[in-house]
Amino acid sequence: MVQITWTDSALQDLNDIGDYIAKNSLRYAEITVVRLFETVDILESHPYVGVMVPDFRNKSIGNCIKAITE
Repeated sequence: MVQITWTDSALQDLNDIGDYIAKNSLRYAEITVVRLFETVDILESHPYVGVMVPDFRNKSIGNCIKAITE
């Protein structure tokens, strides 16, 4: 099991995403932000589910893409 460390800017980005979506729908804003957090939670038990970020060339820094549709 790995530990996920959120940067301040990443948390702010999620907050901004939620605020933007909430302008049209509080429900979908909450669903989206929760699903994004859940996707990252998967990385704790499955750290290699994403792909390595080429800019860093470090296996411990990954990128996980999640499509959220409703």
